[in-house]
Amino acid sequence: MGCGICLEAYTADERPAALPCGHVFHAPCIHDWLSSRSHGALPAGCPLCKAAASPSSVLPLWPADANDFHQYVAVHSQSPEDDAHYQLLLSVRDLVFAIQSYAMAAHGLRSSAMARAASAAQLAVQRGAIDNKLAASNLQDAMTALHGAIAQAEAVSRHLARTQSSLAERARRINTQEVRHFEERAIVDAAKRKLHKERALWKQKQKHILEAKADMDAQAAALRERESALHTEKTSYMARAQESIAQAKSASAEAIRRAALAEEAAQQRAALAEERVRRAEECAADATEALEETRRRNQHLADQLRELQRARAESRAKRKADKARLDQVCTQLRALERSIPDTQRTPLAECPQPSDGSSSPVREIPPAAPTVPLLDDLDDVAYPMPGSHIPRSTKPSVRAQRTLDLWHHGKTVALGPRRRVR
Repeated sequence: MGCGICLEAYTADERPAALPCGHVFHAPCIHDWLSSRSHGALPAGCPLCKAAASPSSVLPLWPADANDFHQYVAVHSQSPEDDAHYQLLLSVRDLVFAIQSYAMAAHGLRSSAMARAASAAQLAVQRGAIDNKLAASNLQDAMTALHGAIAQAEAVSRHLARTQSSLAERARRINTQEVRHFEERAIVDAAKRKLHKERALWKQKQKHILEAKADMDAQAAALRERESALHTEKTSYMARAQESIAQAKSASAEAIRRAALAEEAAQQRAALAEERVRRAEECAADATEALEETRRRNQHLADQLRELQRARAESRAKRKADKARLDQVCTQLRALERSIPDTQRTPLAECPQPSDGSSSPVREIPPAAPTVPLLDDLDDVAYPMPGSHIPRSTKPSVRAQRTLDLWHHGKTVALGPRRRVR
């Protein structure tokens, strides 16, 4: 048996060491084990029984080179062979070697008493005070403890013998069971052959099942691909639908905004049109007034024209009458001249002429034409007047009220950013 940590055998280079619980390991292995667990993260103790242990409690079963008995005996072997001290060293060395050989032969015997006895014997030998009673007493106690350890080892050996006999009995039973096992194995082999046949059939069925499973897997893969494609298509449709909804909402909002703008523009145009209508009505009212004024002026001018035409006719008639009287007077004068003798006639140049004190000859000032009433029977067909085609209203002319009430008679109009009729 070897080390319980590295599972290697004990050698002169890899010497054994024991813990207080009695388990034996390689000295470097157990030192590394305990040192790696001395910081507290892992519990420090025996790797097998978990008993508490520390690096200082490790007991080397083979002394190290510095404490080797061969070196110690070689150093302290200056006395003759009959020296008691030398003989004691040889005896202790033989005892230690025997203990080590026994421990190497049956190192499964983990005895802490033997370890303490070996340590006490080593200390007694190292001190070298063999003549000292205290050293002899210590050595005697160590030997007593060693004998006790040996007795315990013998008890353990007897226990091992009993265990060995029980193991032999168990081996016989195992042999019997092995014979039975061979018989059963033949039955099992027949069953195995049958099982192999069934397994071959099962493998064929399994092959068919695997083929069917492969087909089903292929169909499932196709279905998964179809499902993935449908999911992708659904996602794209949903995205396009959401985009269409967003565009429709945006278009609706834009349409609402445009409708609001159009309504506002229409209201503005309506207000502008109403303003234009109001101005047009005002212009129409002004034009009507101007037309009435023009008609009055035209009528006045027509009346004046009738009066002038009438005065002209009277003047023509008067001139004709004056001309007739003048012709008559001239005729009378010619007749009178013809009746007067030539001696009584006076030349025209010798006739006295009235003088008004000017260098120019006297002009006869025609008398002013008498004012006569104008004729009312002037023909409008022969002499049409401007504006006579416009029908005249029988109602008295009333000046139009130039307010916003013109469009909504009897209602109150409130002025503001937009015209509202209450």
